[in-house]
Amino acid sequence: QTAIFGRLFLGFMHLEIRVSIWTNVAFFLGCASCFREVGPSRQNQFLANEFLTALSLIVVLLAFEVSLISGVRRDVKERATQGQRSAVASLLNMVCDAVVELDEELRMVGECLALSNALFHNQ
Repeated sequence: QTAIFGRLFLGFMHLEIRVSIWTNVAFFLGCASCFREVGPSRQNQFLANEFLTALSLIVVLLAFEVSLISGVRRDVKERATQGQRSAVASLLNMVCDAVVELDEELRMVGECLALSNALFHNQ
């Protein structure tokens, strides 16, 4: 059981599925060569258990890596979108007298003093 946690920790430490696969394969082959003296039924049972353990560890680490990568991609995309939105807002503020932000129902979001000043300028 200690070997399972050690391999899981090693996989999380590297956070690279290829390292985890090769580590589990090397451990599996090492264990298979150590059990040559034991009877074939016990050896087959151990190898089957070890194979399932290695496979489940790889699946867990792969799921963790995929979720981590998708989270990072989402954060990068969100930051890029905020940067683009800020750049567009700055450009519109330079070119236009008044800039109004609308929601999905085409209602104004917040106050726009520049628009009210432009509309009531002659009064």
